[in-house]
Parts: sequence; C-alpha cells; structure tokens
Amino acid sequence: MGEGKFTLSNCSVSGVTIVGTRKVGGIIGSAFQDNSVVNAELDNVTVGTNATSDYAADNVKTMGIGGIVGLYTAHSNNDGTLSGTVKNITMTNENSVSVSSGYITGGLRGTSSVQAPAETLNTANISVSGTTTGATNTYYVPSVIWNTATDAGYYVNEESETVGMMRFLFSAEASGTITNIGIRFLNSNDITDTAKEVTSTNSEVLESGAFYGDITEIPEGTAGDYYAAAFIELDNDSENPVWSDVIKCSPNWDNNYTGYTGGAE
Repeated sequence: MGEGKFTLSNCSVSGVTIVGTRKVGGIIGSAFQDNSVVNAELDNVTVGTNATSDYAADNVKTMGIGGIVGLYTAHSNNDGTLSGTVKNITMTNENSVSVSSGYITGGLRGTSSVQAPAETLNTANISVSGTTTGATNTYYVPSVIWNTATDAGYYVNEESETVGMMRFLFSAEASGTITNIGIRFLNSNDITDTAKEVTSTNSEVLESGAFYGDITEIPEGTAGDYYAAAFIELDNDSENPVWSDVIKCSPNWDNNYTGYTGGAE
C-alpha cells in the first residue's frame, strides 16, 4: 500500500501458501503505518520466506514476514488501523535465515534490523486462534490465543430416558499465569445473554489452560443451536478477564455416548 491514509477492508484468505524472500504477508506484503487494514480474515494459511542466507544478510533491515502485513515502513503519520482474525497459521523459513516472522506482522523496517511497529497503530480488534506455529515475534498478538471445539450426542440417564448432551471445549495459551477460568452458557450468540456461568480454580485445569463444559439432560428430539463462551483471568491483570469467541453447538441424535455420566455444567 502507498503513502497516505489508504484503507483495505474485509479481505479474506484461506487455504493458501504464500512464500517469497521478504515483505511477505497473508493480506499485504508491505504497508505504511498510516495505512489501514480492517477486518482481515485468514484461515489455514502458510506464510514463508525462501531467502538465502546471503540475501537475508544483504536485506537485514527488511527481513519481515507476517500473517496480515509482511512488513511496515514508518511514515510521518503513524495512526493507521490493523484489525482482523487469524486462525490456523504456519510461518515457514526454508533456509533457516534470520527473519522476523509474526502471526500478525513481521514488524517495522528499522535502521539496522526489523523492529517493533509503532504503538500508535490501532490494533484493538485482533484475534489469533487455532493451530499456530513458526512465529519468531509476538507483535500485536493478543495475550491469549484460544482454541475451541464442540461435540454432541445422546445418552440414557438414571431414569432410563434418552436425553442429549453437548460439550463445549476451550483451551487458552496465555502469556501470564492463569488464576481463574469460567464458561458462560448463553441463550443466543450475544455474550451478554447469560443463561448460566460456572467458574473453577482447580490447579490442574489452570496449569493446562484446557477445560470444558457440558449441557446435559436435553429432551429427546430437541433441535436448535446452543451457545457458550469462556474466559480466563491472568495474574498480571485479574480485573480484566480475557474472553474467547462465542461458539455454537447443536444436538446430535445420531451419536451415542454409551456410559456417559455427565460433565462440568
């Protein structure tokens, strides 16, 4: 993108591999910090460098690759916006050269090497989730990376009734120590539309960052969507819980959970 307040909005990329020498990005290879990339979506994307060691040594100031933006260049007005979602991203380095690679961006062109981008860039709405591998920097990566999944089936309860269950699974990769976790079951896709909320400070759960909650005793034949979201609290910011996205699950009356006795609900 060129100098000036240019904006690129609502672009999505999925199922592709993008490889070059430097300034390689899933959406934009090179941008100025007053440019805006808004509501970008990446899923199942590989971004990589195939630079040789000699090439990398000759271009050390600009050896950056990133999920959304490969590399930023400074500009007099550093007040652009960067927002979007990155899921299931792999960063590769074919020849193991020195490169700054990040799930969001490779960084900022520096005077002697790639450096952290300016703090004036608006990056409030960024999320990273799923399987993520290969990054060497954490520029703009949120303090928590969430992984989520769901499962559903039916079982026979103690009254010999056939009833349904749904399981909402969450795991959180956090930069700090997790001190509390919770799941909020919802009436809709609105995270404030609470039906029930449960929390835990179980030490094993807090250490692993992985937990689940079940909805049980669903009347046989029930259809429709159910929703849940999870949160964690970190030791360095206990007053501001970090929430996952809301995830959705529907009953599955073809999946028999033989011997199911109920989970955390």
